[in-house]
Amino acid sequence: MIKKLCLAMLIALVSIPTLAQEKIQELETALQNAAQTEKLELSDKGITAVPEAISQLTQLQELSLRANAITQVPDFIGQLQHLRKLYLEKNQLTQLPDAIGQLTALKKLYLDDNQLTQFPESLTKLQGLHIIYLSGNKITALQESIGKLEELEELYLEDNQLTQLPEAIGQLTHLTELYVSENQITKLPESIAKLINLATLELTGNPIPATEIDRIKGLLPQCDVVF
Repeated sequence: MIKKLCLAMLIALVSIPTLAQEKIQELETALQNAAQTEKLELSDKGITAVPEAISQLTQLQELSLRANAITQVPDFIGQLQHLRKLYLEKNQLTQLPDAIGQLTALKKLYLDDNQLTQFPESLTKLQGLHIIYLSGNKITALQESIGKLEELEELYLEDNQLTQLPEAIGQLTHLTELYVSENQITKLPESIAKLINLATLELTGNPIPATEIDRIKGLLPQCDVVF
C-alpha cells in the first residue's frame, strides 16, 4: 500500500512541469514566431533575471514581467523599439538602466511595488509616455526634468516618501489624473494651476494644513481634489 502511494506521488510530481520548463516553453513558442510575436506574458514565474532571448523579439509591443523577483533590467531592453506597454510591477528593482530611454514607442509603464528611491532619469527621454505607475516605491523627490514628459496623462505616485512636487509639474499640461496619496507632502507648487486638464488629484494621507487645502482648491477649481 505504501509503495503504491509513493509511486502515485512520484508520477504526479513528474507530470507537473517545473517553473523553468514553463518559462522555456513560453519563450520557445514566442521565438519560433519571433517576427509575428507582439505580446509576451511572463508574470508570476519566479524569474530573477530577464531572459536575454527576449531581445530577439524585436516586434514585441507588450511585455509583462510582473510579480517576479527581478532585481535589474538589462540594457538589451532598449532593443525592443516597438514596445508600447511594459509591466514590471511587483519586482525588486532599485533602478532602471539608461537603455530604457530608447523605448521611444512606449506609452504605458508599470513600476509600482518595487524598491525605487528616485524617479528614474532615463524615463524623461520617453516623451511619448501617457501613463506611469510608480506607487509603492521609496521615491523621495521628483526631478525638474519630469517636465519633459509633456504627453503624460496619468501619473501614479501613491505610497512613496515625497515631501513636495517640483515646479516643473506645471509643464505636464496633458495630465488628467495625478495620484500622490500617502506621502509627506505639505504644500503644492504654484505651477499646479497650469494643469488645466487635470480632472482628478488625490492627496489623502498627506499632512496638508487647512490653509493649504483652501489654496489648492482655489488653484484647481475644475479639478476633483480628494484630501
